[in-house]
Amino acid sequence: MLRILFKKQMSELNQSFFQDKKKGKRRSAVSTVALFLLYLSLFVCLGGIFFYVGKVLCLPLVQAGIGWLYFAIMGMIALALGIFGSVFNTFASLYQAKDNDLLLSLPIPIYAILLVRISGVYVMGLLYGSIVTIPAIIVYVMIVGLGAVFGGIVWLFLISLCNLVLSCILGWVVAKINSRLRNKSLLTVVVSLAFLGGYYYVWFQANHLLQMLIINSMTVGAKVKGAVYPLYMLGRVGEGDIVSALLCTAALFAAVALVYRILSYNFVKMAASSSGKQHTRYKEKRLRRRSRMGALLTREVRRFLSSSTYMLNCSLGTLFLVAASVFLLVKGNGILDALWQFFEADMKMVFLIGCVGVCGLAAMNDITAPSVSLEGKNLWILQSLPIASWDVLKVKLYLHLLLTGIPAVLCTVCMAVVFRFSLSMASAAILMVSLFTLLSAETGLWMNLKMPNLNWKSETAVVKQSLSVFLVLLLNLVYAFAIMGVYVLTGEPMGAELYIFSCCLLTAVLCVWIFYWLKTRGTKILENL
Repeated sequence: MLRILFKKQMSELNQSFFQDKKKGKRRSAVSTVALFLLYLSLFVCLGGIFFYVGKVLCLPLVQAGIGWLYFAIMGMIALALGIFGSVFNTFASLYQAKDNDLLLSLPIPIYAILLVRISGVYVMGLLYGSIVTIPAIIVYVMIVGLGAVFGGIVWLFLISLCNLVLSCILGWVVAKINSRLRNKSLLTVVVSLAFLGGYYYVWFQANHLLQMLIINSMTVGAKVKGAVYPLYMLGRVGEGDIVSALLCTAALFAAVALVYRILSYNFVKMAASSSGKQHTRYKEKRLRRRSRMGALLTREVRRFLSSSTYMLNCSLGTLFLVAASVFLLVKGNGILDALWQFFEADMKMVFLIGCVGVCGLAAMNDITAPSVSLEGKNLWILQSLPIASWDVLKVKLYLHLLLTGIPAVLCTVCMAVVFRFSLSMASAAILMVSLFTLLSAETGLWMNLKMPNLNWKSETAVVKQSLSVFLVLLLNLVYAFAIMGVYVLTGEPMGAELYIFSCCLLTAVLCVWIFYWLKTRGTKILENL
C-alpha cells in the first residue's frame, strides 16, 4: 500500500511535465522534453550563481582553517531557498490536497497518508536546496580534493532533513493563519513583495556582503561557533567530521520524529476542514445605499483585491511609484546633482528625463488589459443587469486611474518640488503624466476587447500569458521612451516645455479617439461577447 501511495505522490510532483493543466490534455513527447530541458537549464543557471558565491568564499575560509564556516553559510542559503520553495507547497500538499477527503474515507491508516505527504515535501525541499548544496560541494571538492565527497554528501542529506523539519513547522503555522484569515490574497501579495524586496536588496549588496564576510571571517566564525553551535556542527559535517555527523544525524532524526508526531495529532482536523474558510454567523444589519457607478466600482475593487495574481502582475507600478516618491523626498538632492553633472547643467534634459521616468513607471501597470477577460463565464451576469455596457467599461477605467493616476501625479509633484521645476515645467509634467495614464488605461481596455479570452481555467493564463497584456505593456513602454527619443533625435528643435505640451496634445487626441471607440464599438463588442 505504501509503495502505491509513494508512486502516486511522486507522479503528482512530476505531473506538470506530462500533463497540461490549462488544456486538460497530455503533453506531447517533444513538449515534455522541451519543458524538462527548460527546467534543467534554469537549475543550471541558478546553480551557476551559487557556484560563483562558493568560489568566492571557499578558498579564503579553507586557507584560514575555518572551512566549516563555508558549509555553514552555504547551508543557511540552501535552507532559506528550500524553505521558501517548499513551505507553501507543504501547506498545499499536507492540508489542501484535493484528494484528502477521498484518502481519509478509504481504509488507509492515517500514518501512511501523512508519511507519503511528508515525503513529497522532503523531495521538493531537496530539489530547491540542491540548487545551492550541489554547487557548494563541487567547489569544495575542487579545492580540497575527492576525499571531501563523503562529508559533502552527508551534509547535503542533513540540510535536506533540516529543511523538512522547518518547512513542516512553518507549513503548519501557515495553515493556522490561513484558517483564521479572511483576505488570503493580500497575505500572498505582502509575502511576495517582501521576498521581492529582500531579493533585490541582497542582490545589490551581494559583493559588499561577501567582501565584508571574507575580511571579518575569523570574527564571524567565532560568533557563530559561540552563539549558534548547531550551525557550527553542520559545518563540521561538511568538512568530514564523523562525530559531528553522527550527533547531527541523531538530532535531526529525533526532530523529524517529533514533528511527525505533532502533525499526526492535527492532520485529520486540518485536512478535513473546509480549506480554511471561516464560518461566519449571520448578523442583521442595514445596507448602505450606493449609486450605480459606486456599486460597480466597489465590485471592481473587490474583484481586484480577491486575486493575488491580478494584483502582483498588473499593479506593481503603483508600488514603484510610491517608492519613487519617498526616494525622491529622501535622496532627491543627490539624484539631482548626479543628473546635473551628467547632462552638464542642462535643466531641459533633467525635466524630460523626469517626465519619461514617471511615465515609464506608470506604464508598468496594465490593470485594464485583462479586466474584461477576467469576467470569464460570469460575464452574462453583467450583461443581464439593467445597466449600460458603457458603465461597465467606465468603472474598469476608473480602477486603473485610481490605482495608477494618483500615485503617478504624487510622484510627479515630489519630483517637481525636489528638482525645483518652474511652474510651467511642473504643469507640463503633471499634465503629461495624467494623460499618459489615461491613454494606457484606454489602450488596455481597447486591446482586451479586441482579443478577449473568456474560456480560461486559471487566472494566470489571462493575467500573464494573454496577448493583450503583452501588447499593452509593450506599447506603453515604447510610447513613453519614444517621447524622449524623438526629442533627442530631432536635435531639440524647441524648448523642452513646449515639446512636452505638444506631446500632451498628441496624447489627448489619442485618448479622445480611443474613448470614442470604446463608447461606440467597444460597448457593442462587450454586449456580444
